[in-house]
Amino acid sequence: IVIREDNGGIPGEIIGTSKLFEGRVEKTRIDVSKQLEPDHVYYAELVKDNGDAQFDSDKDQPVLDQNTSIVLMSFLAKAGGVSTGASNEIP
Repeated sequence: IVIREDNGGIPGEIIGTSKLFEGRVEKTRIDVSKQLEPDHVYYAELVKDNGDAQFDSDKDQPVLDQNTSIVLMSFLAKAGGVSTGASNEIP
């Protein structure tokens, strides 16, 4: 999972990456290189490792759904949590 800043309504610069996962992910913490700003939109994108177990934005490719669209979701940073747009707040 990579976290991207918003760049005018589209995913921008990568500011965080998760550890490598296998299988289903219920909850996780992802460290970011800069503090998320309240009321700003960010993106969480699924990325497939190329097999070396190290994130490389040039070699690791986005996960695509059945319509060949990149699997990602936007979220709104809130003081003390985030909102996924589904009225859920994550502390």
